[in-house]
Amino acid sequence: MDNDYDEKVAANVKAAIEDTDRSVHGTAKESGIAYTTLDRKLKGLAPFNVSELRRLSKVTGRPVVSFFPVEVAA
Repeated sequence: MDNDYDEKVAANVKAAIEDTDRSVHGTAKESGIAYTTLDRKLKGLAPFNVSELRRLSKVTGRPVVSFFPVEVAA
């Protein structure tokens, strides 16, 4: 990824998965996202799309907006 924002989203998704004591494999299966796709995105090799974030929201019980980093306007 060439975007720090996308990396922060990936870190927030990873934290949500870890906080719910799920494995990446289990999360992939529950969300319908291929394991290789989810793993690649959690490693920061590709950004998440909105549909994937929505599915991950349902699996983790977190609102989609919680995956987005809080940016402070200067």
